[in-house]
Amino acid sequence: MTKSDPKAANSTTLLIVDDERDLREPLAKYLSSVGYKTFTASDGVEALDAIANNEIDIVLTDVRMPRMSGIDLLKNIRKRNLNIEVFVFTAYGTVETAVDAIRSGAVDYLLKPVIFEDIRNKLETHLKRDEESGAEGVSAIIGDSPQIRSLKELILQVAGSESMAVIYGESGSGKELIARALHTESPRRDGPFVAVNCAAVPEQLLESEFFGHVRGAFTGAVRDKKGFFQLAQNGTLLLDEIADLPLAMQAKLLRALESREVYPVGGGTPISLNARVIAATGRPLEEEVKKGAFRSDLYYRIAVIEVKAPSLRERPGDIPELVGHFLRILRGRGATNVSVFAKDALDALCSYSWPGNVRELRNVIERSVILSRNAQVELVDLPEHLISASGNDGSVDGNLRDARRTFEKDMILKTIASCDNDKKLAAKLLGIGLSSLYRKMEELGIEG
Repeated sequence: MTKSDPKAANSTTLLIVDDERDLREPLAKYLSSVGYKTFTASDGVEALDAIANNEIDIVLTDVRMPRMSGIDLLKNIRKRNLNIEVFVFTAYGTVETAVDAIRSGAVDYLLKPVIFEDIRNKLETHLKRDEESGAEGVSAIIGDSPQIRSLKELILQVAGSESMAVIYGESGSGKELIARALHTESPRRDGPFVAVNCAAVPEQLLESEFFGHVRGAFTGAVRDKKGFFQLAQNGTLLLDEIADLPLAMQAKLLRALESREVYPVGGGTPISLNARVIAATGRPLEEEVKKGAFRSDLYYRIAVIEVKAPSLRERPGDIPELVGHFLRILRGRGATNVSVFAKDALDALCSYSWPGNVRELRNVIERSVILSRNAQVELVDLPEHLISASGNDGSVDGNLRDARRTFEKDMILKTIASCDNDKKLAAKLLGIGLSSLYRKMEELGIEG
């Protein structure tokens, strides 16, 4: 990658965090020489200050540092839902540190002692992959189950609308991925996508974070600051975990959505808004309204379009494709040479209930390939609770067949009922032919 490379030069900004000055300064100088804009910090506290005052794209951080460790820095970045990717330096052989970093949300780990050229190559590979996948839209949603096909059709149908939407789904089911697909498939695709975790913003900072503030608005406000709405101008703003917003903030949010303008804290001049707002939550908002925990007027304002992120246990047939997808990502990073899971290991993945959904599956795959000593992941490489759940007694195939049979029967019955017994429409929604539907009904003992 050279200075003339548009993806690096004047585009990607790096923050290098390490308490060893003899490492961070030469590394920053080297990466600057190949086209990156760089900042440095000696620990996590100094890094958070640099992030607050600069536009940072990628953080490269050591783990062991005074005041705040690299893992705590990573968790802070994730809690604030900042659109920053993190690579963690870890000493050779410290697998536990690498696993902990990945589980906490790191993109990848970088081995010490540091080789500058290796870091440059890893960054280049990562940015190239991001560039290639940045406009994938619904193609980034992996799977071919009826639920995923229906989800992709709905996204394509409503992406061009300016109407607000609410995405419902369990933790780890891909709500942000759906929101990104809605953005990428929309006319706003060239604008920013800003994701906000409402539950992670301290209540006393909500108004400032959402609407911005002017210099001198309060103690510590040493400069003007743009809020989430301003950062999302001409793009899309995702308000994740919106059900966790306090009622007082819900009222201010409603006012901003209705008037399409905000007043920064301490400012007297309104700022016009031009961002599509998408909300996401793991809790039914109608139930929250009934409990008095969510304003009904805000609910009716944002829930114009409702989208459901299916849980992984609703679509076990997508697991093999997801496994292959995550393995390709890991191989692309150079993190593993493993290209396949052994049959009993894959069967165990397919028969597990996945309370943490796709996020949990990805973490298990990451852990398993790191710990695997073979060319393929064996059952023994999986976490103990997955091995126990599989039984490891030769009964996995039978359990999997029974689980799939139960799932198929339940899915067909629910679909037929939702179509008022219209088999032709049900077959279309299930993505199969009418004759195939009748064969399945006979096989599963469903009366016609």
